Amino acid sequence: MRELTRLVTPDELQLYKALLDETRESILDDLAESPKGMTATELARHFDLKLPTIMSHLKKLEQVGAIRKHERKGQHVNRPVVYYKASVRVGGFRERVKQVEAALDHFREDLSEAIFQFLQRRGEVVPTLGDPTSLWEWLELLLKKTASSVAEIVVQRPERLVEIPKLQSLAGKVAALGLLNDTMFMVLNELWDLAKKKDHKLAEVAKKYGVRKLRDETDALVILDVVEDLLSKNDSKRLQAQVALAQLVDMLPAGLSWKRDLQDILPYVVRAGELLDEKSANSLFEFEVKDQSKSSMISRWRTSARILKEALQKPLLFAAK
Repeated sequence: MRELTRLVTPDELQLYKALLDETRESILDDLAESPKGMTATELARHFDLKLPTIMSHLKKLEQVGAIRKHERKGQHVNRPVVYYKASVRVGGFRERVKQVEAALDHFREDLSEAIFQFLQRRGEVVPTLGDPTSLWEWLELLLKKTASSVAEIVVQRPERLVEIPKLQSLAGKVAALGLLNDTMFMVLNELWDLAKKKDHKLAEVAKKYGVRKLRDETDALVILDVVEDLLSKNDSKRLQAQVALAQLVDMLPAGLSWKRDLQDILPYVVRAGELLDEKSANSLFEFEVKDQSKSSMISRWRTSARILKEALQKPLLFAAK
């Protein structure tokens, strides 16, 4: 395997994704070669594109830190003119991004081997194909249908990530995110009914988050504010959210088959903010839980809680008031 002297950073990975678009790549190349920079109008004329299209590309490049803009006094107009310049060393970046290319080469090799294993081991679901084109089209269909979902499944399997030394610290964050995603979704469903009934205990917690009076079931969404504070870097907000979440779980109906399990892992759930940053927190509730059976859900909770516990080293002792 080729040795790489420098890993691509997450920010550079975002730049790499942005440059998968050939037009954006060409825009950045041209700006890198222009000492004074270029205006959006000049770029639109150069690439024979409409101004809104160019502006969309420039906005994306600016978001990933590839370009910067500055104003100059216009020669023929009274308002300043905005010029865009490259803010990254394009040549240096392309050299570093060879890591991504190397990863793609190995990914293709491993994926090809996995496909051959699938064809060999899952013969009962493989159709009889009469020509190479049919095989090609069938495999393309499978890959297109699973491309995004496979990535999502991988992100939801912290127990496999923790087995990979380089990704062990990431596994703790994945466990925290998955645990919050699963448990808060279940709690929200129950709070929905309590809010509809205008439960007085829920009203007390909601009041601390700006809900003066429970009006209908939508007030159960106060839990989103609790979770937001739970992931805050502000210690006082996080402590208040930890107590509030404990109170919300405590008020859930006693007959719930999973309530006790949630209470057991709650000391780790409430510390998720110690691992998650703003970017990962933004992914909360984006992942669909495929298997919602109670046994699978509880097993998933316990596995994630164990990984989260190890990542946190020791549980936080707190009491709901």
